[in-house]
Amino acid sequence: MKRISLPMLLLSCALFFASAPAKAQSLTKRNLAKDLDGYCDQMIVYDRDPFKKIRKEDFIKEIDQIKKDTATKNIDELLVELMKANADLMDEHSEISTGDYKVLPYRFYWFKEGIYVNQTEVGNDKALYSKLIAINNVPVEEIVKRLSTLLPDKNDGYMKEYGLEMIRRDRVLHGLGIVLNTDKIEMTLLSSSNDTLHQRTSFLKRGTPNWDKLGRGKKYLRYKGRTNYWFEYEAKDNYLYVYYGSCEPDQTYSFEKFVAEVSAEAEAKNPSKIVIDLRDNAGGERPLIKPFTMWLYKSRFNKPKCIYVLIGRTTFSAGMNNIYDLKRVLPAITVGESTGGSINHMGQPEDFTLPNTGLQARYSTNFIVNIEDATGPTLPDVEIPETLYDYKNFIDAALNYVIKQ
Repeated sequence: MKRISLPMLLLSCALFFASAPAKAQSLTKRNLAKDLDGYCDQMIVYDRDPFKKIRKEDFIKEIDQIKKDTATKNIDELLVELMKANADLMDEHSEISTGDYKVLPYRFYWFKEGIYVNQTEVGNDKALYSKLIAINNVPVEEIVKRLSTLLPDKNDGYMKEYGLEMIRRDRVLHGLGIVLNTDKIEMTLLSSSNDTLHQRTSFLKRGTPNWDKLGRGKKYLRYKGRTNYWFEYEAKDNYLYVYYGSCEPDQTYSFEKFVAEVSAEAEAKNPSKIVIDLRDNAGGERPLIKPFTMWLYKSRFNKPKCIYVLIGRTTFSAGMNNIYDLKRVLPAITVGESTGGSINHMGQPEDFTLPNTGLQARYSTNFIVNIEDATGPTLPDVEIPETLYDYKNFIDAALNYVIKQ
């Protein structure tokens, strides 16, 4: 791949991404080959620091190799190779889409005991709560190993949350060589009664599976599903539960009003502790939480064993940064699982569209440092792993631990 000067590169990128009308977009090998140079140049110019883990020359070679492979590989194999190259940038916000895709009629969750079916089509009761053993005789351990090559962040939490979602996609499984015929898939599962199940299935259009509804919103406090942030005083155990599920302002409920109402409730009910739930917070605007943090800092709750923060695999980006925003000024105790995001990470992402294929790509514009020289995810002060037993019995073990303190 021929390299050009930075001013010309910036101009060429601008022209490249403004050139093709949306109607011309089509995910073919030919169009992907046309888009690869533009994708590579865009990542080199605009990503905040794309070559922390891989040399620029090696990244360019990877892209050039994908262009050569268009002669021998199918479109899904090429997409997987592009995802691998993108993952080598080690930017947890950086990603490349796979275009439209179909999904397996199963949803999975990674518990302490392994990967299990936690949702399936109505009528497939045998598969529910069964353990994933293999897909087309490829063992689940090998599948996870192959999937890990597509992930820019190697944290366990990142794999459990973001990697596991890919295990359902036809393009990914086909591109990784796990599924050769997308109309014939055999799932090997171990049922809850320890019977080995061999279920033949096929991929379905997204939105078409008739999922078995388990009513979790009625059983778990965190799934009551209100706004991006809300709170509830629990009189029985005398604690104030604060759900902070997104760092995005809610259009129907200003954050200023939320903080005012939380503080008023705390004054009126006098709880023994405040529980802040960040387990579903995948990011947004990091500074949004500041008024809440400052209220806590000035409140009577700013003392040991009064503030607990629930974290987990979906805690990512600005949501993960908020852990440190709280812990820097408060004696907050974190409880749950390790985060999906890394302590120090790339962030503040921007998107662009490849003009010929229509694929969406993302890159980071900043590098966030929460703890100097730290690596890996944020580990909880108290680890409470999610188990299949708790899930089946609607037990929120992390919250229950805090309640008992």
